[in-house]
Amino acid sequence: MRDQESKDEPFFSHSEKTKQSNHDPLFDSRQPPREEPDPRIRLAAFAVMVICSLFFIEWGIQKYREYQAVQAVKEMIADLEESVEASAAQLRANAERNRREAERQRLALREQRASTNQGKWLSKNCSDWRRTYNDLKAATAKREMQRHCRLYERYLETGIANTPVN
Repeated sequence: MRDQESKDEPFFSHSEKTKQSNHDPLFDSRQPPREEPDPRIRLAAFAVMVICSLFFIEWGIQKYREYQAVQAVKEMIADLEESVEASAAQLRANAERNRREAERQRLALREQRASTNQGKWLSKNCSDWRRTYNDLKAATAKREMQRHCRLYERYLETGIANTPVN
């Protein structure tokens, strides 16, 4: 059996200390009643808490709306950049198409001018002077070849035929 003398408390009974610790302090009748704060102070504290809560709620709503506005602006900027990029690509495509069309027209005009009587005559003069220069390698032949070939090229580009003055 157990030694009863070595124990501080009896085995089946609760001590006074245990009874006090199990007691709820809010409803403990042995403690003196607490003094309630003045209702005006409680009302003021409640009002301050409500005002602070409203302030933080408004602040949070304002930050959320700022975030939404920033996101909307970012989206508009992205759409605008996309639109500008698409417009620039379209302009580049149009410019390239116009350049190709202008080059095609320029080549067609050169071909058309070369097939006229004036073009054939200027082409013949240029080739005659080129052949003469290749045969003779003379300075005069070189100068005349350059002049007649320049007149032919000018006619092909502009349609203006200046006849050489002898």
